[in-house]
Amino acid sequence: MLSNKDDYIYPESITENFDTANFHIRYCLSFIKKYLQGDILEVGAGCGNFTRNYLSDKVKSLTLTEKDNLNFINLTKKFKENLKVKVLKESVSNLKNKYDVILYLHVLEHIEDDSKEIQEAVKKLNDNGILIIMVPAHQKMYSNLDKLVGHYRRYDIDFFKKKSIL
Repeated sequence: MLSNKDDYIYPESITENFDTANFHIRYCLSFIKKYLQGDILEVGAGCGNFTRNYLSDKVKSLTLTEKDNLNFINLTKKFKENLKVKVLKESVSNLKNKYDVILYLHVLEHIEDDSKEIQEAVKKLNDNGILIIMVPAHQKMYSNLDKLVGHYRRYDIDFFKKKSIL
């Protein structure tokens, strides 16, 4: 049980533990896998727990961003042999390329200015590009556990409707 922030080092221990959540990862990917093709950007790839499950022949190129230094190093090592994968320690706003698909899988809730982040992501989409966002639902359920793992918020569908994303 997570009783206080001193019980673990975030994000390393959380993302490493999540790496073994295979059922959850496969379940989440079952909804989006059909969209994962072309040039893809995965923002905040962590330790690549989702990434390793959707690399396929449909993926032309895959850019992973990760700001956490340890996760960045581990991602670089994990995918160094895969010529399709590029790992960067950059913000979306600093990227030059455009993408067919941009993924935020359990990431947006960790970004303080989420509205600005979404605006920047939309600018980086190709025509007919797809922005896929997976976040914890129901702000009313926001708890100390959310705070403990670095979440700024949870989301209700109205947030995305107001952003004209849906």
